[in-house]
Amino acid sequence: MTEDDPETAFGEAVASARSSGREISPEGVAAVRAVAYGEITVEEAIAQRIAALTRPE
Repeated sequence: MTEDDPETAFGEAVASARSSGREISPEGVAAVRAVAYGEITVEEAIAQRIAALTRPE
């Protein structure tokens, strides 16, 4: 993975998860892309996903 190319980093992360038999939600994909582009930190992405998954419906 290269830090210089966010689109490659994003694509590799998603492909790696999918090749392991995991499907990523659209929200998860958005979080991975935001991290790859430096818009949020990994910690922020994790916190956002935990909040979304534990929010009562």
